[in-house]
Amino acid sequence: EVKKLSQEHGSLGFSISGSGPTMFSFFRTKTDTKALQESIEAIYKEAGIGLLFHESGINHKGAELLNVK
Repeated sequence: EVKKLSQEHGSLGFSISGSGPTMFSFFRTKTDTKALQESIEAIYKEAGIGLLFHESGINHKGAELLNVK
């Protein structure tokens, strides 16, 4: 249901990580992200399940080698 909602809100990609406790999705705008968050919160609240959202930008630099001594 969350994947379907993500797609309806303009997700560029969606996946479930691990055994299912973590889901992630990519969006172009924070407006799309916020609208999806509100929809998901309503579903989880109705089911009596707590959840935590984390919003992050994409690292455009990629991996870096650190010189740690």
